[in-house]
Amino acid sequence: MNIKANMRVDFDSIKNTSTVATGWVEIEGIFKFPVSVRKWFDDKSGKEMMFVSYPQRKDGDRYSGVVYPHDREVRNEIDRVVLDVTKEKLFAESVPDVNIDDVRITPLNQKTDSVVQKLGIASVKMYGMTVNGIVIKEGRKGRFVQMPQYQTQGQYRDTVYGVTAAIQRKIEERVLLEYDRIIRAQEEVNMQEVQETKNNQEIEQTAGNTQAIQEEQKKDEENEKKTVNAVITFTVAESSEFHNMGTYIDNISTVEEAIEKFNQIDPARLHGIPAIGINYHVEGTDSIEDEQADIVMGKIIDVPSLNAYPDMRDNETVKAAIEKLIEAYPESLVLSPTEDDVMQTLELAGVAADRKRLDGIYSGTEDREEYLQYLKSLRENYVENDPDEIKMSYLDKAITYVGQIRKPQTSKDENKGIDGAEDATEIQEDEEPIYSSADVITLMPNFFAEKNRDGVRFAIKNTKLNIDNPIIVGKYIRAQCFTVENGNDKVFARFQNELNGMEHMRTGPLLIRQQIVMQVFKDGVPQPPYLYASYKSDNVTEAIEHYNECKGWWTDLTGQTTAEIFQRAKTKENKQNVKQNKPGL
Repeated sequence: MNIKANMRVDFDSIKNTSTVATGWVEIEGIFKFPVSVRKWFDDKSGKEMMFVSYPQRKDGDRYSGVVYPHDREVRNEIDRVVLDVTKEKLFAESVPDVNIDDVRITPLNQKTDSVVQKLGIASVKMYGMTVNGIVIKEGRKGRFVQMPQYQTQGQYRDTVYGVTAAIQRKIEERVLLEYDRIIRAQEEVNMQEVQETKNNQEIEQTAGNTQAIQEEQKKDEENEKKTVNAVITFTVAESSEFHNMGTYIDNISTVEEAIEKFNQIDPARLHGIPAIGINYHVEGTDSIEDEQADIVMGKIIDVPSLNAYPDMRDNETVKAAIEKLIEAYPESLVLSPTEDDVMQTLELAGVAADRKRLDGIYSGTEDREEYLQYLKSLRENYVENDPDEIKMSYLDKAITYVGQIRKPQTSKDENKGIDGAEDATEIQEDEEPIYSSADVITLMPNFFAEKNRDGVRFAIKNTKLNIDNPIIVGKYIRAQCFTVENGNDKVFARFQNELNGMEHMRTGPLLIRQQIVMQVFKDGVPQPPYLYASYKSDNVTEAIEHYNECKGWWTDLTGQTTAEIFQRAKTKENKQNVKQNKPGL
């Protein structure tokens, strides 16, 4: 049978409705009729699927078919042709690289009574050509771009346009992006002018008090020059949560003595998670003003907690004590500032942060000290060329954070104990859990702050996970998850793979996706989820690469091997086959 289909994809419609494409089907060159392609979610497979919808007419409260294939083979053939053409259209709409050399914007500061306002005129240079007369407009649905047009037979048509809708959108997005940049720059200039006017007024108002201001500044400088005599002592607590529960020792003069007393705590009568803390006292002040922070808590060394106490953190005695604690307990997990916090701080400092390089520093494949020297050189340039106090403070903060990043420990024999003797016992990847699920949940608030990334990692690495059996499709893991919980508090993580993207609907440029999503529930309330890994692919080759990377991260986090995952799936399937009297795999 000769079947032809002509389909059109409307990406705006895809986002807001179930309609994917509309068009016509022609049968044997004799007659044709309209069809549409719609999407639906299959709960069983967990995929978005597509189907062909034939024209219907409403008759009262019911719908009846106007034209439809009554022969199953004919219907299958029509569906195949329509869906194939639709998929080709979807792939054709994949946005290629569009090289735009330059965009010039002339803003129009004109306000009219019209519903649609003209905001500016754009000129675009690309591929040795210049396109003038592009109009930026704003209507009820927001800003949009109108290409240069001509009028013929009472209708307006585009003089120049992208070959596909995707390319056209690419050009329009670039124009709107440039327009937004120019408007923001104008707003910043206006704000600066307002601030300068305000500053001038303040200067005029305080001109008569210049002498008083200078005297106050002199006092501040003298106070800064005063040497702070800090006394550093240590504490040991049987319970880090409640110091008054069980043994509590303070005023310990050396870190070595604190380690000794910490090691003497009997685990059999433990009232909680034991801790070694640091106390910071300034001579001449009341002890109630002292700063105190628990650094060692069970098998955790929480260095970032000192960031709440800058004076204590920057004290040389404290720094040396931290290093001795890390050396004394090589099995402990040494916490680092979150990568997101480092990235955000660098951005606020005006530094172009390299996520890939930071990932390498956290994993131990990149040199931390080399990156620190780079940041310190930037600081020197700031001092010489751009003494912005706000940027300087954020850069100092970033340098502190990067200095606290620790290479992950892999085995005990890489470190020596406090007495200098080597411990030959290796930490195996599948070692027994350090904490119970309840202990992990109790400890989580110490590692979350406003983000749950480090808390989830902590739960993964320090608890024996009860990992659900994976869903396997062909050679690939479809999904696998685990939950660590205690009452209404829990940590949840899930590995999701949608490799078979050809069969389900795309939204935007997405065809295929792999991700590891993690979430925390506190008192039964879900916290914002964290995407440990998330990939979007437009082709199968790229998707397979992303799948392998995502799978590697998942097996590392869970302590599983790929072979173990697939073996669990096979064992589960064999059990099902036995129940159904089917031959095993």
